[in-house]
Amino acid sequence: MKKHLLFLVGICLLLLSCSSKNLLQVGVLIDETGVCKSTGLATKAALELKQEQLQQLFNNNSYKQIELQFADTKSDPNLALKHVKEFYKKGIDIIIGPGTSQELAAIANFVNTNDILILSYASTAHSLAISRDNIFRYVTTDISQSKVVAKFLRKNGREYLWQLYRNDLGNISVANLVNGQFRRSGGKKVRRFIYQPGQSDFYEILAQISSEIEGKEKEKCAVYVAGFSEVIKILAQASEFTNLYDNVLWVGSDGTAKLKGVIENHASLRFAMYSKFTVPLNKQQDSFEYKKFAMKLENKIGFSPNIYTITASDILQILAYCGNISDFSKNKKKAIYEYSAKNYGLTGNTKLNKNGDRKEWGYELWRVQGTIAGHKWKSIGIVN
Repeated sequence: MKKHLLFLVGICLLLLSCSSKNLLQVGVLIDETGVCKSTGLATKAALELKQEQLQQLFNNNSYKQIELQFADTKSDPNLALKHVKEFYKKGIDIIIGPGTSQELAAIANFVNTNDILILSYASTAHSLAISRDNIFRYVTTDISQSKVVAKFLRKNGREYLWQLYRNDLGNISVANLVNGQFRRSGGKKVRRFIYQPGQSDFYEILAQISSEIEGKEKEKCAVYVAGFSEVIKILAQASEFTNLYDNVLWVGSDGTAKLKGVIENHASLRFAMYSKFTVPLNKQQDSFEYKKFAMKLENKIGFSPNIYTITASDILQILAYCGNISDFSKNKKKAIYEYSAKNYGLTGNTKLNKNGDRKEWGYELWRVQGTIAGHKWKSIGIVN
């Protein structure tokens, strides 16, 4: 009896050993309850959907399966670092996320010191584009985005720009770049207003911008807002000022793209429509595979996701293939970088540049428009 029990214990240990060898544990940093929860929850759903597809594809026991361990950062840099350290204690050295540049900056030193690989689906701040670090970003930097915004503003005859942006690394970064690009392309004047994370009352700032626009040719005026879900409140409160939407063009950063709250809040929806609130976002693919996945994802979460959520699914696909390379554990960074160059995912070519950021990816512009089915975010064209 004793020998039989020892035999069974041995078999169990062997199975556990085999199971762990065929399992790649990956941490995921997302915002499930904070200012970016719309993107965070959609990203979680996209990863789960892609994981189901990969499990069907790699259903042979000889292939490694990926186990995802999610952690809610609330878009809080300190919480992001806490979760990274917890992943590290568990032996997890590959992490998808985080979604914001402020979080990424907070964890950068720890992950580089402890040989942890970070694969971000949404961080764009150009200051984090560092060669040979342990951070890969599968989006283009805000330098490209700022050029698109400035070009759009000038093409629409805007000479005066008011900026309203969140006090964090990513939003300060893109606002600074838009300021510079706008001026270099012929913009005459830029006024800048910054707000704090957690702020919910924007009345004073909006009243100030409204008074400054008074008396100017509104066809030459524009407001640029860079932030996250608090922009829903900004748009709603701006609707109280006729000066702010009567022929004044509003443009947002990619962090405001396709926010479902803009449509759900009546005041923000009305203002977005009147002001032609326009947002740049890396362009989605016109392929059957992309449309099929995006439709499944939309059915799962109940709203149209932005491109970053699907970018996360491309990252997972890259890890699934790289994880089954024989010497992956010894050359993880090299394998991921090289495979990314060959991979053509749902979002297109995922090739990275020398700094580990997406090398090329065009933009398209989005607006809220009325349809037979109600109001939706709709693409109004691709920008090269």
